[in-house]
Amino acid sequence: MKSRVLIVDDDSITRQLFRFVLERDGYEVAEAESGEQILARTINFKPDLILLDVMMPRVSGLDVCRQLKKDSRTQHVPVIIISAYTNAVTRAEGLLAGAIDFMNKPCSPSQLLEKIRAVTPATRHVE
Repeated sequence: MKSRVLIVDDDSITRQLFRFVLERDGYEVAEAESGEQILARTINFKPDLILLDVMMPRVSGLDVCRQLKKDSRTQHVPVIIISAYTNAVTRAEGLLAGAIDFMNKPCSPSQLLEKIRAVTPATRHVE
């Protein structure tokens, strides 16, 4: 069974790029373009991992991460924050919000896959 990754980013180009890289590597992928969509998508899609952008309209990725970690239905899902804002404060806020890791954007496909492979269950990942 394929590991599932939910990509949350308001930028469609970023979502398409991440989807291409992940699907090529055997992941099942779903997308959300806003913080408002993520709770329903997480409950319905049941991802093994969420890739979450920080800067999104209306609800920031940091607030979304906090909400996910407070909800008993989603708190177990690991979150990796991906952001162009790479300062130490943003990185620390992401980890304090409940993310397990933080990646700088842009990133190479190999960097993305390395982080994801470290988190997703080996028994579900298809090589």
